Amino acid sequence: MSIKKTLLPIATALTMVMACTNNTATKEIESVAQGYLDAMGNYLIDDAIPYASSQTRENTIPVFNFILANTDTAYINSNRPATITIHNTRMLSDTTARVYYHKSTPIKEIDDSVTVILEDGKWLVNVIINLPPMMRPNNKHIERKAVDPSTIHKIPANSVNKEKIMDKYKSNN
Repeated sequence: MSIKKTLLPIATALTMVMACTNNTATKEIESVAQGYLDAMGNYLIDDAIPYASSQTRENTIPVFNFILANTDTAYINSNRPATITIHNTRMLSDTTARVYYHKSTPIKEIDDSVTVILEDGKWLVNVIINLPPMMRPNNKHIERKAVDPSTIHKIPANSVNKEKIMDKYKSNN
């Protein structure tokens, strides 16, 4: 028996095992992304937490809760229900995937993607919103200092040449 005849069945079996494993991972990744996106798309932020990575739970979920608390309820209700359709999943590495989806609401349609990572043996959505410290909700460690009005330099109104400013503006547009 030749080496080719011996290796061919082994290579075929190995390829089939790898394809089944990859298909299982893809289904799990898409399921996690679908759960997260359905919840977030319908403003059910607490329902998204089980699908969120630790970074997303720490940084992004509080931002979304802050935004939601300051968004008009009528707008939220007019933008539901959201329908999420996953189109493709691309493995970027053994621990990272990109899920491409379409979101449809009564107000808008968008195509976007979300990153899913393997964290502690589970696939979780990793969405990070990095806001400057001053804009972070519940930011207690920033000390707000009062401004001393005497330190503000005022420009006298007669020192501004309005015509020159308008001419420059018109020439740039």
